[in-house]
Amino acid sequence: MTAEATTETSSPLRPVPAFLVGVAAATAAEVSASLLLYSGPGLIRSLTTILAVEAAGFGLGLASAPRPHPRIVESLRRRWLLCLVLFLGATLYSATWSLTAGVGQGALYQGLGLALLGALPLYGCGLVLGTMSSVDEGGGARLGSGASAALGGAIGFVFTGFALPRILAPASLFLGSLVLLSAAGLFYGALLDRRLRARTVERRSAGSVTTRVEDRHDPASGWTVRLLLEGDWIRRWMALEEGEGERRDMPWDRWVWEAVRAGWVGAEDGTSRRILFVGGGASGVPHAAVRSHPGVEVEVVERSETVVAMARDHLESHLGLDASERIRVRTGNVEDLLQDLGEPYQLVLVDLTAFHALGGVEALSRAGWDALTRAVAPDGILASGPVGPPPGVWDLPGGWTERSLALAPSAVHGVTEGGGEPSEELLIRTRGSVPEALLRSLGAPDAPSIAAEVEPVP
Repeated sequence: MTAEATTETSSPLRPVPAFLVGVAAATAAEVSASLLLYSGPGLIRSLTTILAVEAAGFGLGLASAPRPHPRIVESLRRRWLLCLVLFLGATLYSATWSLTAGVGQGALYQGLGLALLGALPLYGCGLVLGTMSSVDEGGGARLGSGASAALGGAIGFVFTGFALPRILAPASLFLGSLVLLSAAGLFYGALLDRRLRARTVERRSAGSVTTRVEDRHDPASGWTVRLLLEGDWIRRWMALEEGEGERRDMPWDRWVWEAVRAGWVGAEDGTSRRILFVGGGASGVPHAAVRSHPGVEVEVVERSETVVAMARDHLESHLGLDASERIRVRTGNVEDLLQDLGEPYQLVLVDLTAFHALGGVEALSRAGWDALTRAVAPDGILASGPVGPPPGVWDLPGGWTERSLALAPSAVHGVTEGGGEPSEELLIRTRGSVPEALLRSLGAPDAPSIAAEVEPVP
């Protein structure tokens, strides 16, 4: 089952359409009250009655607005069109009221006036504003639709009070409101075209953590990216459609793997190589590694079976819980699994986003880091990302060198909430110096590595 949602990138002009709707609502309320109160004898002369009916129409419009759903934008367009039709009716009736003798003097005409000039236009404005709130839900604007409309209403009352005694045809104010609503609709449509579009492909809940797969499109750049999220954290992404701009089109782990395998001389001929990937249940690296090198074996340690299954189904990881000849996937408590590792590994990858559902990257303890250190072969590489480990959790052992790299912007830039991207950091650790060829493959600038000030371990 799929669902669609959208997140508008923040814009300082987003409150303008709601502001204009508020101006139109105030204009309709004041013009209708003026005509009904001061047009001669009539049935409805009580200001309390007029305001009560108009407020009820506005409140009914707000209450009738739909809640967020996959086709909420289409619902907003239909309600905006209805609001324009209601204001057009108010304009025609107001013109008839002003130009035709006898209209407005009887109870029937004043009742129609209260409905057509006040209650129905305000109902349309409430319907539009309520639906706008559903569309904007989660947009994070400082000034929401309700506040913008209230400010616009204040301006509308002031302007109408100034203009009404000076014009011959009150219908011109309704006509001006109709123009304002049309302009607001066009402007709001332009804002909707700029927002981030997201479609939920699948959602699963395991305990207190919700895992979901989303397709997100950034209209500004044209990039479309599929994300696997555990809670609010991106476990893996895959570019579906490339757009404009220089962006990295592969996740950090694939970036590291491509750089490491370039230096594996002889691996294509079947030389034995072992890879350990902690938190790699969503990664496509294990499948890519065994396909490109006949001598490579990969062991994946993952805490979530749900992540493994959803990545296999939607992000082409090709991983399963059943052990294959050269790929082994183990799920469960990561700390326990790290105490039961096999022979040393030439490459150890650690995806720290796998631990955010457990409270953050600190969930991987010092004992876990020590187990990873012991698992690295003498000529091996330990790489962690896409966030840096907390300080003090893993002290740099004697004879080891580390290098921290800030990765270039990826395709995820622009498709996260607010249009930004969590900064991606890669940490490389090796016994001895970090190979310069590896750093060049990763695109690292020339800079000295940080090494422990102790004697190397034999």
